[in-house]
Amino acid sequence: MAPMGLLLYGWNDVADGDTDRLNPRKGSLLFGAQCSDAELVRLPWWILGFQIPFLILFCLLLGWRGLIWFLLAAGVNAVYNQPPIAFKSRPVLDLLSQCGYLLVFPLSSWLNELPQLPPAAWAFGLLFAMHSHLAGQIMDVVPDAKAGRRTTAVCIGVQRSKALLATFLLLESLILYLSFSSPIAALFLGGAGIAFTYDAIIHKDQLPTLNQMRFLLLAWNATALASMWWIWKVGVFVR
Repeated sequence: MAPMGLLLYGWNDVADGDTDRLNPRKGSLLFGAQCSDAELVRLPWWILGFQIPFLILFCLLLGWRGLIWFLLAAGVNAVYNQPPIAFKSRPVLDLLSQCGYLLVFPLSSWLNELPQLPPAAWAFGLLFAMHSHLAGQIMDVVPDAKAGRRTTAVCIGVQRSKALLATFLLLESLILYLSFSSPIAALFLGGAGIAFTYDAIIHKDQLPTLNQMRFLLLAWNATALASMWWIWKVGVFVR
């Protein structure tokens, strides 16, 4: 969703301006922006200006729920990005902060006048958000350490982070199979979990090259886009 995406990633770019300059994979459409000082000064105003029409629209459609949703979205981002709290530099809390992505669940149900998703779908969503964030931390572990950021991946090391990522994927696979009777999707995520387990055991602390990161990210996003219609058509998370 455009307003939430700009709020999330724009605010993150503002907070991570110095760190992103040390990151060789930043500065592209694939891996994210590498903003200049002038762009970082203007960016908060773009973020704020883009939220206002959606805030008005959601309040008209949803009443007080629209306002509460925006306050929660802003609050989660503030807690994650802004000192002195800045969960983004606090191990474990940086992963748990990804629960903010779950705000799309109630918003979608409200706007479409549909029942809320079952608890298992919320659990899957949180695990998926945490594994996605942890994957980014693994790729950024070197520049994050140079910048003094204490992410989960920096603190526990690359090998343990790979093992934790594999655990998240295997739990997601289990939820899909047991709660939603979706063996195809469960097989895909379970296979990814096994692959990361192998990587943690064999390659240990070895990091992927920039070209390998690019290939993995393109392949993962291509798979997500290709499966999106099928997941919607079958109704995987509402069965």
